[in-house]
Amino acid sequence: MIMERLDQITVYGDDAGIEYLRNQSAALRLLSLAMVKSALLKYELLGFTGYIPKELYNIEIINK
Repeated sequence: MIMERLDQITVYGDDAGIEYLRNQSAALRLLSLAMVKSALLKYELLGFTGYIPKELYNIEIINK
Protein backbone atom coordinates (compact mmCIF):
# COMPACT_ATOMS: atom_id res chain seq x y z
CA MET A 1 0.00 0.00 0.00
CA ILE A 2 2.76 2.45 0.91
CA MET A 3 4.68 1.84 -2.33
CA GLU A 4 1.52 2.51 -4.35
CA ARG A 5 1.10 5.85 -2.58
CA LEU A 6 4.71 6.83 -3.20
CA ASP A 7 3.98 6.80 -6.94
CA GLN A 8 1.53 9.66 -6.31
CA ILE A 9 3.86 11.88 -4.30
CA THR A 10 6.59 14.27 -5.41
CA VAL A 11 8.85 15.71 -2.71
CA TYR A 12 10.19 19.22 -3.26
CA GLY A 13 12.97 20.64 -1.10
CA ASP A 14 16.41 22.11 -0.85
CA ASP A 15 19.38 20.37 -2.43
CA ALA A 16 20.70 18.84 0.81
CA GLY A 17 17.33 17.37 1.80
CA ILE A 18 16.69 15.99 -1.67
CA GLU A 19 20.19 14.46 -1.77
CA TYR A 20 19.52 12.74 1.55
CA LEU A 21 16.21 11.31 0.29
CA ARG A 22 17.81 10.22 -3.00
CA ASN A 23 20.36 8.23 -0.98
CA GLN A 24 17.50 6.56 0.89
CA SER A 25 15.61 5.42 -2.22
CA ALA A 26 16.06 5.88 -5.95
CA ALA A 27 12.33 5.19 -6.41
CA LEU A 28 11.23 8.45 -4.78
CA ARG A 29 10.06 11.26 -7.04
CA LEU A 30 12.16 14.21 -5.96
CA LEU A 31 12.50 17.79 -7.10
CA SER A 32 14.87 20.57 -6.05
CA LEU A 33 15.50 24.04 -7.41
CA ALA A 34 18.85 22.92 -8.85
CA MET A 35 17.14 20.01 -10.66
CA VAL A 36 14.50 22.33 -12.13
CA LYS A 37 17.07 24.86 -13.30
CA SER A 38 19.20 22.18 -14.97
CA ALA A 39 16.25 20.53 -16.69
CA LEU A 40 14.69 23.78 -17.89
CA LEU A 41 18.02 25.02 -19.26
CA LYS A 42 18.40 21.82 -21.29
CA TYR A 43 14.79 22.12 -22.45
CA GLU A 44 15.26 25.74 -23.50
CA LEU A 45 18.35 24.82 -25.51
CA LEU A 46 16.93 21.66 -27.14
CA GLY A 47 13.16 21.82 -26.70
CA PHE A 48 12.48 23.06 -30.23
CA THR A 49 13.81 19.70 -31.45
CA GLY A 50 11.13 17.81 -29.53
CA TYR A 51 13.72 16.46 -27.08
CA ILE A 52 12.58 16.37 -23.46
CA PRO A 53 15.35 15.91 -20.88
CA LYS A 54 14.90 12.86 -18.66
CA GLU A 55 15.03 15.22 -15.67
CA LEU A 56 11.64 16.55 -16.75
CA TYR A 57 9.95 13.14 -16.93
CA ASN A 58 7.21 12.76 -14.34
CA ILE A 59 7.78 16.08 -12.61
CA GLU A 60 5.46 18.94 -12.02
CA ILE A 61 6.67 22.52 -12.43
CA ILE A 62 4.86 24.85 -10.05
CA ASN A 63 4.81 28.61 -10.53
CA LYS A 64 4.30 30.46 -7.26
